Amino acid sequence: MIGSAVQGLRLGVDVGGTTITALVTGRDGRMLALENGKVEARRSVPGILDNALTLAARALSTAGSGFRELSVAGFALPGEVDTEHGIFRASPILPEWRNVPVADLLEQKIGRPVAIENDANAALLGERFHGTARDVESALLITIGTGVGGALLCRGEVIS
Repeated sequence: MIGSAVQGLRLGVDVGGTTITALVTGRDGRMLALENGKVEARRSVPGILDNALTLAARALSTAGSGFRELSVAGFALPGEVDTEHGIFRASPILPEWRNVPVADLLEQKIGRPVAIENDANAALLGERFHGTARDVESALLITIGTGVGGALLCRGEVIS
């Protein structure tokens, strides 16, 4: 039986001001596929989300799978994110995006649970579990791209 509980595939999508990256990993964190694409900051919310899902589907296909085999999907977004309610609040990079229920919109499209997070926090979480911050209790991460962001790890927890 092939299913999310058996395969445990994980999808991570980073939506930036100019690029979108989709990554598929196994349960062990090993990368199975990576796809990159461009985004226009002035595009509509549905347009950018569709672009992100197209890249995600391509990455899943490269990994020999599809959305149905996902155990979890996470989307990193450049701005203020209400992770508890799945709402993207605001960002100077995506000015048309105000109080958008991104998690709900994506869950409706892919039929799987979706978590959203600020992109700098997501990057630090990646470093915490799979990278250079694995063995530390405190860290500071600064992102520089279309915008500038940062995240703080204190006593092993990302501070929001």
